[in-house]
This record gives sequence, C-alpha cells and structure tokens, in this order.
Amino acid sequence: MLIHDQLRLAREQIGLSQAKLAALTGLSRNQIVRAEAGENITLDTLRRIMVHLPLEEVTLLERVKMKVDYLNPAEKMFFGIGETLPLLIRATLTVMNLAMVAKTEMAMAQVAEGRTMNEKEQAEDSNLDVLLAQIAVSLGAVEMMRKELYKDDSGPAKEG
Repeated sequence: MLIHDQLRLAREQIGLSQAKLAALTGLSRNQIVRAEAGENITLDTLRRIMVHLPLEEVTLLERVKMKVDYLNPAEKMFFGIGETLPLLIRATLTVMNLAMVAKTEMAMAQVAEGRTMNEKEQAEDSNLDVLLAQIAVSLGAVEMMRKELYKDDSGPAKEG
C-alpha cells in the first residue's frame, strides 16, 4: 500500500477530518490534502501528520520504512516534567536537611549560652518540626505519584 493511502486510511480509521488533522498538526489543510494525494511533502510534514495517526511506521519505498519519532509539545513537556521532578524533590530534601541541622545548631548555641527558650520560641520550634514533617510526607507522596505516572523506580538519592 502506498504511503498516501496509509495516511488517508489511518485518518479515516480514527474519524478525523482533514481540517481537524490539519489543526492538530499545525499544518494547512492543503498540506494534508497533498500528502493524501501522493504529492511531494517534506519528512517533517510527514512526521507531524503521523504522530497524530494510529501508525507506527509507513513504507516510503518498497524497502524503506520510517518510524514515528516525533514528540508533540505536550508529550515533550510531560516527559520533561518527569525528568525535572526528581531533581526538585532532591533539592527540597537537601534544603530540609540543612534546616534541621541549622535548628539543631541554634538549640546547641542556646544551651551553650545558658539561654532557654520562652513559650513563644518553643511554640515556633514545635511548629517548625510539624511543618518539616508535613513537607517530608508531602514529598514522599509526590515521589510515589511521579513513580506511578512515569513507571520507573528512580527517585531521590538516599542520604546516609
């Protein structure tokens, strides 16, 4: 089957009009018509069309096949978030660890100075502990959702 027939059949199979396919691809309807008529089109145009059709590959020539390797902007953003999120989680965990170290150092300095915390400072200290614990739980939940969404086992590096 010729490539232009494969494109037309795939488009019709999912019930897209040429105008709707043109809107999805960012191409003009005329470019879709030309592709389905077997006229000359660029490989970029072909990729942009194929990514929206239920085709994994098309036969360019009898022995030359082309696979879809183009990601649309939404897919690029989705996978980019998947790569960025673990880095943000690790950075947040590092900042939390630094906050805990600073809190411990402040408490030790107060003891060394013979100073005790008043009620307000104790309440603030307790609130900080609660906040950091809530952040840690939230980060764990975000990491679990990320793993499920992106189906991998990579995550924040264990600090020891």
